[in-house]
Amino acid sequence: MRKISLFAGMMACCFLAWPGRAQEIKFTDTEHDFGNVQYLDSAVYRFQFVNTGDAPLLISRVASSCGCTVPTYQKAPVAPGAKGEVIVKYVYTDRLVAFNKQVTVYSNAKKNSAVNLYIRGVVVADKKKADEEDAKNKDAKKE
Repeated sequence: MRKISLFAGMMACCFLAWPGRAQEIKFTDTEHDFGNVQYLDSAVYRFQFVNTGDAPLLISRVASSCGCTVPTYQKAPVAPGAKGEVIVKYVYTDRLVAFNKQVTVYSNAKKNSAVNLYIRGVVVADKKKADEEDAKNKDAKKE
């Protein structure tokens, strides 16, 4: 009985290590242009992907190029043929600027284990929100 268990375990290891079994990640798109983002607003985009391989895909981490870009992702393995997403949120800053940010997705995919995603846009003034923020700042300074 012990020999059968040992043999079954060896066969399972060989099958899992078989070169034909691999996980692959394929994003629908890797860039998103928000266009104009209102001052003091946040912008969110969901990058969709599918595991096109025949083994479970695991995203190990997602790194952003700066603190104003906040990524979230699914931590559970993505089954072969299943879909997933990486959500990227651009958090407003107090500046009116054009932005171009990068997020890198690291996974156990065999061919493309690091995929770069890009977001861009322009933070524009919203007169009402800008005036409200200025009023809050003035009140805070008086206290």
